[in-house]
Amino acid sequence: SLIVPLNVELTITTVFIAGATAQTTCSAGLEQNKKDWNMQGIRAWKDLESLTMPGIANPPYLMEEISKNCKNFRELKIMGPCDKFFASTLATFLPTLKVLSLRCSMLYKEALIIVLDSLPHLEVLNISHCLLIEVLPP
Repeated sequence: SLIVPLNVELTITTVFIAGATAQTTCSAGLEQNKKDWNMQGIRAWKDLESLTMPGIANPPYLMEEISKNCKNFRELKIMGPCDKFFASTLATFLPTLKVLSLRCSMLYKEALIIVLDSLPHLEVLNISHCLLIEVLPP
């Protein structure tokens, strides 16, 4: 198991801040530069096995980078909404995920079904303290 020391997280924060600062002197769009700077951190963590974040703003972009660059990745912990789009993105880019924690999240029933049906290697699913939402047909 890889344990990422605290200074690595601070380095990523510094890179993000440096990216945002550099953006003020460039003509390119701020959103694209933020993505590029954030993904440089993911690309550098070839041995990344686990990631804990409050939420993921652009799931396909982040999960695709993890899928391409972090071959040992097996554990994702987030606290944010889990809808059909998020669950489908997980199934597409991280199908070998073993641990998924959605603790304290807003979880849609259809997303939960996708997770259970589409992640065959999943060993641990933490949905404690989740608000489970079922959208009824009209």
